[in-house]
Amino acid sequence: MSLTIKLDKLETPIFQLDGGEVYDPISCLSSSRCKPLKKVSKPKVGVLVLSPKHMCNEEKQTLHRLLSDLKEGIKGIKRKRWKGFHEVFGTELELGFDNYDISGENYVKNILQKLDEHSKAYDLLVIYMPESTRSRIGGPYFKVKAYAIVNKIKEQIIIRPTIDKVIKYIGQDDMLKYNDLMWNLALSIFTKLGGVPWKLKECMSPVDVFLALSTIMRPGVLGGRYRAGIAVLQMYNNWGEYESSVYGKLLFIYEETKGMLSISGEEEEDKFIQLVSTIAKEVKGKNVVVHLTDLYAKRLHELLYEVLVNKGANSVKIIRVQQTSPLRLYMDIKEASQAWPNVGVYWFLEPGRIAQLYTAGKWRYYPHKPPYAIPRYAIRPVQVSLEYPRDLELTKDDLRDILWLTKLYPYMLDAPRTRIPIDLRLSHRYAQIVASDENVGIPEDVTFLY
Repeated sequence: MSLTIKLDKLETPIFQLDGGEVYDPISCLSSSRCKPLKKVSKPKVGVLVLSPKHMCNEEKQTLHRLLSDLKEGIKGIKRKRWKGFHEVFGTELELGFDNYDISGENYVKNILQKLDEHSKAYDLLVIYMPESTRSRIGGPYFKVKAYAIVNKIKEQIIIRPTIDKVIKYIGQDDMLKYNDLMWNLALSIFTKLGGVPWKLKECMSPVDVFLALSTIMRPGVLGGRYRAGIAVLQMYNNWGEYESSVYGKLLFIYEETKGMLSISGEEEEDKFIQLVSTIAKEVKGKNVVVHLTDLYAKRLHELLYEVLVNKGANSVKIIRVQQTSPLRLYMDIKEASQAWPNVGVYWFLEPGRIAQLYTAGKWRYYPHKPPYAIPRYAIRPVQVSLEYPRDLELTKDDLRDILWLTKLYPYMLDAPRTRIPIDLRLSHRYAQIVASDENVGIPEDVTFLY
């Protein structure tokens, strides 16, 4: 018996720049047909580069090559070529250099001293940290990020894997991948300096407010089944623009049999209600969609819904976006070369309730038709489900919103290959930072989380 599933296709977003409306804003910027939607207010900006005093020659040369190419551009690329910061964005980077001592157990203190010393004299600080990963809660990367948010310091952290990629790409003469890396770095820096490269041509569905819920569990068990968690809620409007954040420390129960997070008791439920109420002040009369990932038990869905309705929301949907997908459509992409799906393909496993949405893969653009996705290894659709309430339906508009939020900021976390929407990615990043330092406060704008 064969299984037949009807595949449908969502329209992909069109972006507005200064001088054009396009599917592919990077191609438009690189060809000089378009300019950024909003330029940086200064024609020249001061950027201080902080790096360890003692680096091996290869690291030092690669970092300087990266920064030089950031300013001057990359040669040998025909399409989407990075032409240099001033050429693309109209702003000159004036680079200064300083070193910090990496000896001792806690070299982060030395970086923070340098931030205090130089932050007022520069518009942005680029910090090279020879860390193998950014993901460890309370680790050096997140300590520096937290300090920058508290002190309103604009920074761009580069860690060792980025340098390793540059070494690999240049060594293999793979300038296309190096060029992609440079675009991601340059766009991140440009937005942190106050520039806006592009926006959606039109707003998303009739939803007024998107709320994203993410939770980070603290390392270590507090006792029995109880663990402390940092819950973060972030609000976005229907243009995908960041509005506000709130976070709180709660006690959760991890239900081993179900693999879900639940709140431990009445006191913690009250804390969660208060947390949601804080950010829900602006939902009166509005249509609200809550995006969250796996691991939340039904009681959290009920509490979320009750609080938002009690605050006057016109309608509320709680939608789960699967963080990891066990489903692989093709194990070998060579065999699937004639069957790659378009970006935005979706199908319903259960009408109005559960859908599969294809968001992943690097995009290939064509002049007169929507982009196609080119997966590198395996095609992994994201599973999307309506969790609460049961009397509403998961619609095509809900799926389109997720797709558009996934593609809105392609300079965030290498997003051409990132599968979940930007609101969940940034709320998760914020939860990681808060779990590393609870005194971090609310970020002034979303770029502090890049």
